[in-house]
Amino acid sequence: MMRTAAVSPQPSLRGGRFRRRKAMDRIMSGAMILSAIIVLIPLFAVGAFVVQQGWPALIGHFPSILTEQSPAGGQLIEGLKGTM
Repeated sequence: MMRTAAVSPQPSLRGGRFRRRKAMDRIMSGAMILSAIIVLIPLFAVGAFVVQQGWPALIGHFPSILTEQSPAGGQLIEGLKGTM
């Protein structure tokens, strides 16, 4: 007697499910990139504001800012040496 194995139909990779998954992947990737951009905009805005406000004070007194006595006592250069 001869037996034959039942061949189960294998879904093709180009079927509807594959296209749906590919579309959902693109939608979610786009949403993730958009979310990252939305989060980074305020971060860069705050950073730009801090640099804008601090730049004149830093550049105007740069050589003396390291060696000049602060109102609280001590020098910035000594504080920087202490962190190393």
